[in-house]
Amino acid sequence: MWTVEPEHIWKKPRAPGISGFMRLKNEAAYLDRAIASHLPGLDELVIVFNDCQDETPEICIDWASRHPSKVKVVEYEPRVIPIGTRESLTIDPRSPNCIANYYNFALSLTNRKIAIKIDGDHIAVTERFIKICNKVRRELEPNDRYPIYGLNITQNKKGEIAMYNYYDFAAQFTGDRSTKKGPPPFTSGDHAFYHVNKTSWHTVDPVEGFEVMNLAGRSRFPRAALTYCFFHMKGMKPDRGTANWGIEGRQHVRGSWASNVLRPESANLVSLRAMARRNPAYFRGANLESELRTVIPDLRLQTDAEPVASVGIRERLADLWYRLAYP
Repeated sequence: MWTVEPEHIWKKPRAPGISGFMRLKNEAAYLDRAIASHLPGLDELVIVFNDCQDETPEICIDWASRHPSKVKVVEYEPRVIPIGTRESLTIDPRSPNCIANYYNFALSLTNRKIAIKIDGDHIAVTERFIKICNKVRRELEPNDRYPIYGLNITQNKKGEIAMYNYYDFAAQFTGDRSTKKGPPPFTSGDHAFYHVNKTSWHTVDPVEGFEVMNLAGRSRFPRAALTYCFFHMKGMKPDRGTANWGIEGRQHVRGSWASNVLRPESANLVSLRAMARRNPAYFRGANLESELRTVIPDLRLQTDAEPVASVGIRERLADLWYRLAYP
């Protein structure tokens, strides 16, 4: 019942439109807003939850009761091995206990031709998300992907909102994995729209044990803007989103990463305005403070002393490229 094969995903008949799918464990903190902010852009939302000790199931069931034609909720009963543990690196990827199978199970329940993974701690800028969904329905080719980007926000010791800056304003971390030491400022990866086909399959990352869908073989949609589409609230949680990793009492490949996430030093946090100056393409056309205030009404932003003049030639060229590419 629980084990998924590739044909369970790509062979089933699919109607036109977009399916979002969520896999959840103890995501009650931001789940209601995550669903509310994404649902208007989708034709269907499939929610699968596992081993929850908070109100996640009740929130999901409430949404399904209010939108029965659009929201489907299923409990995934097998125990899922936490990512990064020794067991996660050796388990059969088709085992019901493997996180990759869990993700494939959720994807197998979707019924539309286009899919996108949505996390329970992603709060979308709804108007922007709807516009992207409409463009995707009209224009996304079968072999393309349309990535969307989020801001990885957190709080400093004063309770002010800041962004992670472990890689000196680098937009995405692309270096040697052995040097990974914390979250990048922006999140994307497999948070992308794609047509479901024979390549739509999650596997296990052999180094860190998390699920991964390889979308590198699909061309990036040529007019996919970089402007952020959601706020990633993981860093706003009391545990900074590490509770489901199974770190306590285990040898964990993300141990040092988790330590940095749980106790970020001030040197590894910067203001959103500083990040916007260094990576303007990700903020183009956005009203950052207004959009963030809809998520955090009592907003207090970290302020930095960095002057505008500190923006270098690399950032200025990137901004010029963005203006030319997306007029």
